[in-house]
Amino acid sequence: MSDSKKTTADLVFGLQIILAWVFSIAQARQMLMKGTQGTTITWFLFFELFLSVNLYLAYGVYQEIKDRKTFQILLVYLNWVLLITVNLAIIMCKGTWKIDDSIVSIFVVIGVVSTLCVGYRGSIRNTIGDPVTKGVAAIFFKGVPQLFMGYCIYRDHGGTGLHWVALVGGHCTVCLRLMEITMEIRKIGWNRKLKGLFIGEIGNWGSWIVTSIIWIAV
Repeated sequence: MSDSKKTTADLVFGLQIILAWVFSIAQARQMLMKGTQGTTITWFLFFELFLSVNLYLAYGVYQEIKDRKTFQILLVYLNWVLLITVNLAIIMCKGTWKIDDSIVSIFVVIGVVSTLCVGYRGSIRNTIGDPVTKGVAAIFFKGVPQLFMGYCIYRDHGGTGLHWVALVGGHCTVCLRLMEITMEIRKIGWNRKLKGLFIGEIGNWGSWIVTSIIWIAV
């Protein structure tokens, strides 16, 4: 990797870490100070599962290709897991589990089970272990709760529990993660674990765009 590309990669990595903290602190403060309207427990719960799946995939990529960028991608997801754990703890204390959360959980489970059935690879172990299957499952972990949160914002005529910094920061950070993953794909090709990461993040971004449009419109 040339010095200029290494510098660019380091800047993207550093910006990712900073924006993750900005996102998490702004969202935590919003829930503590103004309540949780427009957010749901399942958003953070399945956000944590989404990040855990991607952290596992990122670790797999790093084990195969131990270079600077794969290590940075691993650290990005580890940082997110730690930060979202704090936000999950806050909403578990400030919010309540509602029938909406149960409905979202059912849809997520149906989506994940359907993914495992469609991607069946001869045994349950092989199916669950497949990185692309994990990437598609990650879409349900992140996409379904985000789309449902958009519905809740529309239904409740507002989303004061969702801070605008977190809204914008979500777009910035997912774009940066996609940039990092794409940089590594251009370097080593379509590693199956990288493909799983890419699929999950594209689904994440698409659902966040829909939620953001609803938040702005309401």
